[in-house]
Amino acid sequence: MVKVDITSLGEIYVVMYPEEEGIYNEKTRFKLLINCSTLNVAVATHRLGCASSILGSIGDDIIGSFVVSILRREGVITNWLKVKKLRTTIAFSIRDKYGEKLLFYRKPYVKTADTEFTLKDVNVDEVIDSTKTLYVSGFSICKSPLKDTVFYVMKNASRKGIDIVFFTTSLKALSKSCKEFISSHSRYFKYATVLYSKVDELEPLFKSRNYKFIANKLMEKYDQLKYVIINYGRGVYIRSRDIELNKEFRRLEIVDLSGADDAWISGFMVFHMVKGMGLEKTVSLSNTSYVMTCSKPGVLNAFPQIYELEKYVNKEKINS
Repeated sequence: MVKVDITSLGEIYVVMYPEEEGIYNEKTRFKLLINCSTLNVAVATHRLGCASSILGSIGDDIIGSFVVSILRREGVITNWLKVKKLRTTIAFSIRDKYGEKLLFYRKPYVKTADTEFTLKDVNVDEVIDSTKTLYVSGFSICKSPLKDTVFYVMKNASRKGIDIVFFTTSLKALSKSCKEFISSHSRYFKYATVLYSKVDELEPLFKSRNYKFIANKLMEKYDQLKYVIINYGRGVYIRSRDIELNKEFRRLEIVDLSGADDAWISGFMVFHMVKGMGLEKTVSLSNTSYVMTCSKPGVLNAFPQIYELEKYVNKEKINS
């Protein structure tokens, strides 16, 4: 039985990125890139020195083969990656001066592989018995049957005492009221031991940008939570049962924020949850990983290797 430090569970898709902003035309050129939280975290945690695996499904097509080749090149364990008789999910990036939107080719418009990941596709007991920490992307709980499979895995992992890290990706895009949000997400949140989010996504739900207030409310509602981590733009706020820590990013030069949050939470899982590093040092390294990632264009090429992170930290010490 394979043993892994971190298993990343959730949606799996690739993104077609236009090389220029604006409306598509017959001369528009695209790049095929990996940029979904599930894949990003699997790659980023392995680069930081952990054995990582992926749990989800892809299609039996050339896009699915592309995903597998990238994961294997990066050293991610693919034993629990299911290949289905469907197409791999694709999203087209639409960029303009106002930002970026993704146009998905998946449910409810077309049935594709990642949302069709079911309990028949995974040996849940084997995954749980082999995993130290489970990462779950919040975007995975948007569509059935994937969201039902995610819930079942989280529930059983929690019963076995596995730490579960839940990243509330794309909550803002769901356009739900606070009541609807609590109704649809509480069943997942009650099994998470770590909750990571951005204040921009939580603001519409709590009618507040006070991240300390939001963190306290979440800790009060979900008894099993060990940490609530909120990225408020200039830095991160971490709240546990007995500690609170607020640490701003140093030398933040934003080139591309894609994947930066995945880099941060990957650092937290690797250094604190797997390697047992102290919280303050962990947050400092995670902040550095975030800064390094958003200072470069792209995603996979921006995630630091462990030796690059160490080199950057040593250089910062010399210059400080």
